[in-house]
Amino acid sequence: TIVAQDLGQVLPLVGPADAVEHPFHTVARLTLECLHLPPNPDWRIVLSSTIPIASGLGSGAALSAALVRAIFAKAGQVPDPATVSALVYESERYFHGTPSGIDNTVIAYGAPVWFVKGLPPQIFTPCRPFTLAIADSGVASPTKETVGDVRKAWQQQPAQFEAIFNEIGAIAEQARRVIEQTGHWDQLGQLFDENQRLLAALG
Repeated sequence: TIVAQDLGQVLPLVGPADAVEHPFHTVARLTLECLHLPPNPDWRIVLSSTIPIASGLGSGAALSAALVRAIFAKAGQVPDPATVSALVYESERYFHGTPSGIDNTVIAYGAPVWFVKGLPPQIFTPCRPFTLAIADSGVASPTKETVGDVRKAWQQQPAQFEAIFNEIGAIAEQARRVIEQTGHWDQLGQLFDENQRLLAALG
């Protein structure tokens, strides 16, 4: 049994064969298969999180990663980050429709990651410690819906949206240099503001 406290749900560890799988069912099933364990063991796993749900902060990926690690721990094993990332990615398909792969990668590796889809993740280290303050608006906005809306708009105006994507990519490169090399956090804040302006332009 999976008890997802923050979602207010109690689920069987593996869903019925004739039903659409919940993302946790997908993760549990694939993890059990990975470990060559019976498909529906008599376990009780309680999941809880302090990350706000449906806020674009990776709560779904974080809970899925916790589930993967819990099943591995029950089997007396410790998964490597690449395995966790690959398993969680499958649940991200449910949460996001067409996931970028960023959430599962960052959460699996537990470190700053330079992510380019289709390439191996690059782990990097900040040149000096810093703190980020994240404010939760309290307004839920499921990422899957947002991604779907952006995809539709991109299909209608590909040139305009590709230009914005390129600007966002350039900002990400600048942000990495600040984090990894210069440590000018005021500049990093300005880059965040500029990136937010571009995200708003995407809709």
